[in-house]
Amino acid sequence: MGDGDLSRQPPLLEKEGELGDLQTTASGSIQNSELRTQNSAQGTLLIVGGSERLDKRLAILRTWVELSDRVPGRREQVIITSATGHPEALGGEYVRAFRHLGWPADLIHLPPLATREDAQDSRTAERIARAAGIWMTGGDQVDLVDILRDTPAGHALLTAYQAGAVVGGTSAGATALGDPMIARGGGSGELRRGEVVLHPGFGLAGHGLIIDTHFGRRGRFPRLAAAVVEHPPAVGIGLDENTALLVPPHGPAEVIGQGVVYILEAPPGADPSAALAPPLTLYLLRAGQTWVVQRET
Repeated sequence: MGDGDLSRQPPLLEKEGELGDLQTTASGSIQNSELRTQNSAQGTLLIVGGSERLDKRLAILRTWVELSDRVPGRREQVIITSATGHPEALGGEYVRAFRHLGWPADLIHLPPLATREDAQDSRTAERIARAAGIWMTGGDQVDLVDILRDTPAGHALLTAYQAGAVVGGTSAGATALGDPMIARGGGSGELRRGEVVLHPGFGLAGHGLIIDTHFGRRGRFPRLAAAVVEHPPAVGIGLDENTALLVPPHGPAEVIGQGVVYILEAPPGADPSAALAPPLTLYLLRAGQTWVVQRET
């Protein structure tokens, strides 16, 4: 997770390139795109593009606290630091932020979750299962998923979300909410096939949804475009820093924060093995704009 110029955005591509054409649209409400999410979910997701904790106003984290406070019958916060190699330092920053925003210190928990052995602990799983809010920090999304997947702690995360908890992720924690997720690659900045390696994600935000973060700051448009082209009908979501997509259990997802959310999709029936990639459609959304959510059945 790194700070940067939040106003800096990548240029829009308007002509043919290596991976085909890109059509761009700015819209307040996108009716023809679908965010394929878990039908059984009763909770809320806050998918954050990173660096929100560096905002002096803590605007996105303030929204997080407000959302958590509305969850009936639940009062505890759990911060999951499995993605980072510095869990106490990074987790401690969020503990201090949540306390500053009014959450009682004795209801904020930072359980050890650095290994799969940690994720087997029944007390940790119980704490996650009854949480009002579960926040996943940045770091390495592959480590995060590999530590939690198919463990009591991982199952508790899904259980809490389906029971109404708020689940949030920033940077790697946000990337892991989709499925598949970008594991590595695409750092060259070029639109090339075979550059991006994907890995299974948690899929809480939806299967067939690829999430990328620090989007404008780190120039990640090419790698998300490559991932979408090679894995249709997946939809790509790119989030700028200090920007989030708020996904309620019902109704449209809404953009909050200072930057842009980019929604990138290939046309229906696109062939990932074709010599020439299909045209891609790009939607640009800013704070207050929405994306209509279509639940999977």
